[in-house]
Amino acid sequence: MRRLSPFSAILTGGAIAGALDITYAIGFSALRGVAPVRILQSVSSGLLGASAFEGGTATAALGLLLHFCIAFLWAAIFYLASKAIPILTRHSVVAGLFYGVLIYAVMNLVVLPFSAFPGKVSFPGYLSPWPCAVREPRLGPNSRHVAAKAGRAVLLQGKAQYTVGAPDGRNAGQSREPAPS
Repeated sequence: MRRLSPFSAILTGGAIAGALDITYAIGFSALRGVAPVRILQSVSSGLLGASAFEGGTATAALGLLLHFCIAFLWAAIFYLASKAIPILTRHSVVAGLFYGVLIYAVMNLVVLPFSAFPGKVSFPGYLSPWPCAVREPRLGPNSRHVAAKAGRAVLLQGKAQYTVGAPDGRNAGQSREPAPS
């Protein structure tokens, strides 16, 4: 079995993790009646603010692009960390679970509060157990499989779910539409 180059491993890991993450986010939100375009616009609102929700498919496409850029960035960070800390590749599932929690925390406690996202960042508890309990175990086996082929534990990232309060102050499980002007 041939090993992937670092670029290919990061690209593969980021693409798989990004696809799984956005599929989960869209599917879970659809169960709550939130349209996929709205989810993607919420990603672009981190850059554009509330105006992202008025941009239609253009800001949704930007959100998808940003989502995958973030996934590739987290995959690259994990790749570089795994080069410096070999235990991350030897215990890829466990490392991936912890890395997913780290990503969730950084995205929700650092990135979102400093972004242009128009909503108030809130949590049902300190950290919502939902992404940790549901998403990361699902990513772990996939990550381990790809990492074994790549020789690196690259894609073990459960990029943060946008678990934030709606801009009008409602709970996180509700629509993220901007508050009426």
